[in-house]
Amino acid sequence: MCNYVGDNVLLSPVFSNVDTWLWQDGSTSATYTVSGAGLVNVAVNNSCGSAFDTIQVNILPATPPLDLGVDTALCSGESFVLSINTPGVTIEWPDGSSGANYIVSGSGLVYASITNSCGSSYDTIQVGALPDVPALDLGIDQSLCPGEIISVSPGIANVQYLWQDGSTGNSYQSTQEETIILTISNECDSSTDTVEVTESTQGPQLDLGSDIQVCAGETVTIQSGISGVNYEWQDGSTNPDFTTTQSGVFILEVNNNCGSATDTIVVDISGVPPTPVLPADTTLCEGITLTLTSTADAETTIEWQNGSSAPAFTVTAAGVFTLSESNRCGDATDTITVAYLDAPDPFNLGSDTTLCPGETLMLNAPSTSYAIMWQDGSDETTLVANQAGTYSLQISNECGTESDEFVLDYDTRVPQLNLAPAISWCPGDIVTLDATQPFPATYSWSTGATSSSIQIVTPGVYTIEVATPCSTVSMEVDVFPGTDCIEPEVHNEIYIPNIFSPNNDGINDVFALSFGSDLQVTAMTGSIFDRWGNLVYSSDEIPFEWNGFLQMKQ
Repeated sequence: MCNYVGDNVLLSPVFSNVDTWLWQDGSTSATYTVSGAGLVNVAVNNSCGSAFDTIQVNILPATPPLDLGVDTALCSGESFVLSINTPGVTIEWPDGSSGANYIVSGSGLVYASITNSCGSSYDTIQVGALPDVPALDLGIDQSLCPGEIISVSPGIANVQYLWQDGSTGNSYQSTQEETIILTISNECDSSTDTVEVTESTQGPQLDLGSDIQVCAGETVTIQSGISGVNYEWQDGSTNPDFTTTQSGVFILEVNNNCGSATDTIVVDISGVPPTPVLPADTTLCEGITLTLTSTADAETTIEWQNGSSAPAFTVTAAGVFTLSESNRCGDATDTITVAYLDAPDPFNLGSDTTLCPGETLMLNAPSTSYAIMWQDGSDETTLVANQAGTYSLQISNECGTESDEFVLDYDTRVPQLNLAPAISWCPGDIVTLDATQPFPATYSWSTGATSSSIQIVTPGVYTIEVATPCSTVSMEVDVFPGTDCIEPEVHNEIYIPNIFSPNNDGINDVFALSFGSDLQVTAMTGSIFDRWGNLVYSSDEIPFEWNGFLQMKQ
């Protein structure tokens, strides 16, 4: 086996039935700590004999430290190579490559690791970015009046200066015609510019440049653009330049031994960056439009999300709407998200329903995310209808309301049968069994009839069943032969019927008197009254007949 420099290894042999141990150093433990290279021996014994084993321990080299060097910096476009020349290790660079060399071409933290059997080493190097050399501009050629001094001061920091005369100061003064050459340099590059100085007896030439316009809050410095002269501004100040935070007309007069010059410049400090303001995100109902408006002034350009530049934009559909405004002081944008919402869809709670007593009905609201309200003020998705009445549901949102009504009725009609359970019948009798109810019902007689009443002309047991949707009653009527029947004298008797059925079925539809064959009727008068004594029919015609309708015959 192998171990690493400085490591200790604990040997724990696999064994069974060992009574004693003896290692080469005389120790007798069942384990042995190895702290260096060499051959390790062990002997074990029990009552049956002895056994021996050896193990060779070698030392592996430790992982060497990794040093990528000191932090450094690069100029634009430069690169350099990092190299790792440690033998017997695995290398890993930041991009995952494993070669001995790695090209660094930009700024940032560079990381590398090396690994062997004994471990890993790591190092990092910080690579910075060096600034490019600034552009150099010494300005226009200068005219030197006799006795004047021209001073050239570029004002560029963090560079080395080298003038044509070998001087290295930050400025250079000239009192004669010459060519002034300046080279500035830094770690990355150099830049050179030249200005010609000529002698002239003419006065100074002054040009303050074009009028200046900046935004409110800015500070303007007016450069004279000339040296070697005396300065006087409109307020009496004598600096080469003039700084202002106010709009106005600014005048500079310069002079030297050759003459003087004056120039004027107008400074306008006004205007602010645009501040487009759209309403907050909103939701509109279908069919509603929203007009978005820009309050920008005439100097500000407008652009909506679709490229239009009108001061207003009308929203007619959902979307994200953007207003961009731009002027000489800056750019700004505002955005509004507009969603559209439909009113709730119409719905139907179902057809009006009649239930039997004790029954209930579950009313279900349609699936919706909108607000629901039943007629009792509840907002559950279901409602148990258990009383007669009108149930209503209203679904509403910001854009409208839909509602529906449902009428629930309870059928409490219970048929009542007041027929006599037994009726005596004599030959020739016509018995009417009338089960008519004061409300709609179905009738089922044992004779097969389904009318509310039947006429019986023979004795027997007759059954009637009367049903409504919620209730059914039945009874039997025993029509039995009478024991006191009397045969009528038909020769000279007057027969007055005790029942008739004016239902246009062709049987006993008319109440009429009949006479024996021996009677000759020459005149008669008859009247019929209801149970309360009201006259319902009267006639003196022969024969006397009544069709059952309320009427009077004179």
